[in-house]
Amino acid sequence: MQNNSQMKSASDWLEIIKQKSKNAGDGKWLEDLVCDIACRVPEWNLKKAMKWQDWYPANPDLKSSNKDLGIDIVGERYDGSNIAIQCKARQNLGGGG
Repeated sequence: MQNNSQMKSASDWLEIIKQKSKNAGDGKWLEDLVCDIACRVPEWNLKKAMKWQDWYPANPDLKSSNKDLGIDIVGERYDGSNIAIQCKARQNLGGGG
């Protein structure tokens, strides 16, 4: 979970997006971005957001046996419920959309 003193500004993230989107990579930078801004998305109504690897040790009942669930970030809503967020950073290799 990011605290307010560690959060990057929108202009910081825009610069990171410009630089990172030019290069192929594992997309971890996008997970950092989404984790940092998730609580600022009003529609998600999140109290906090954590990367999966930081969240699941405290929630062992939700851990699967070495199976990748595709969850990158877990958001906790103000009502105590959780949402799973998956991040994908793909380079358009031609073609449409």
